[in-house]
Amino acid sequence: PLSFFGDIAVCIPYFFILFLNLHKKDESIKYLFYYLFSIVVKHIIAYLVYVSFERPYDNTLYVINISLIFQFISLSYFFKSILKQTTVIRLINIITILYSVFFFFDLFISNPNILDYPNHHLNKYSYIVSNILIILGILYYFYRLLVEVNVPNLLTFPNFWISCGLLFSNAGTAFVNLFNYEQYTWDNFLDLGFLIYLPNILEIIQYIFFMIGLWFSRKHTT
Repeated sequence: PLSFFGDIAVCIPYFFILFLNLHKKDESIKYLFYYLFSIVVKHIIAYLVYVSFERPYDNTLYVINISLIFQFISLSYFFKSILKQTTVIRLINIITILYSVFFFFDLFISNPNILDYPNHHLNKYSYIVSNILIILGILYYFYRLLVEVNVPNLLTFPNFWISCGLLFSNAGTAFVNLFNYEQYTWDNFLDLGFLIYLPNILEIIQYIFFMIGLWFSRKHTT
């Protein structure tokens, strides 16, 4: 049930942005919308694979893997839109390219027979590396907000709340992601107890933070 609520919760900020056209009014919200869209598509495709194929061909882990690179690229553009420094933007471009190459290298290393869908694994290292890079980007953004940018009230600043959501999600799931490769196989997984539900809990909290930021974004763009 908790996993189900985590999967459904993404629809709330996604459709909030869509119905109010916030992605057409603010560049950073546009890339957040792309990020949410990639998650929604991941859930839809994973569900269709699960209901359309019999075991063991209903393995959806490869869908989750491919979704990760789209999520990372969307957040890369999100950070470029909120940092707006030429040097930083160039650095983000380089990191995005290097991470993309690393992702596909990790994909093939983690799955030597890439077409063996029933035995597909989550990438060994891509998730934790993504967590670390996103956390570093958020911390740098917070540094700029506190030291370099004059923000009258952070609590009404939309991207502050969105970044808080991303920070909670990525920092909280980083430890669990260390065990992705060993934990997640389609028919047999390592039981980490309550930690299994931690990503779902943090995912829901992330979307709550997103909604707070989007609410203030609505006021800023109207």
